Amino acid sequence: MTLDEPRATLQQLSQGSNVHQDRLEWAIATLEKQFNAGVTLTDLAGVWRLLWTSGTQNSRKLPFRTANKEIRGSQRDRIIQVIDSEHNCLTNQVCFPIGSLTISGTCHYTSSKRLNFTFSQLSLKLGTLPALDLPFGSWATGWLQTTYLDTEYHIERGDRGGVSLYQKR
Repeated sequence: MTLDEPRATLQQLSQGSNVHQDRLEWAIATLEKQFNAGVTLTDLAGVWRLLWTSGTQNSRKLPFRTANKEIRGSQRDRIIQVIDSEHNCLTNQVCFPIGSLTISGTCHYTSSKRLNFTFSQLSLKLGTLPALDLPFGSWATGWLQTTYLDTEYHIERGDRGGVSLYQKR
C-alpha cells in the first residue's frame, strides 16, 4: 500500500484545511500500521508543531467530544514540542497572544520506541514581564511511544492514552 493518500490527509490538515475526524483517524492508523522502522532520539530531534491530539484516554470519555466532526488544521504554531537529542531534553510550549507556558525536562529513548521523560521545570511568560520559573516534583514523568516517523510527520501515543500528530518546523 502506498502512503501517499494518508500523508496527503496530514498535509491537508497542516495547511489549515478541514479534515473529517474519521479520515484523519484512518490516515493515522494506516501510517502506524506501515511503520516498523527503528527510531533513535537523534531521528526525533528537532522542533515539531502539534497538528492534532486526541487528548488523554479520560478526556475522550467527556460528553462534549463528538464523533464524525470536521477538524480544522492550524496555520499557527501554538503548541510546540522540542526534542534536543544532544542534551537529552524535551520541551513542550503552549503559545498564546500575551505569552507562553513552557514545561521542560530530561528524556531518553528506549529500544522499544519509547521516549521516557521527566519534566522538572515550568515557566510562565506574560508579555514583557520576566518569566516565572517553577520547579516540579518527581511526579511529572511519563513516556511517548513513536508509532510513525518520517522527515515531516511524527505520531506518538502517550502513557495516558492520547495520540498526537506533529509536523516538523
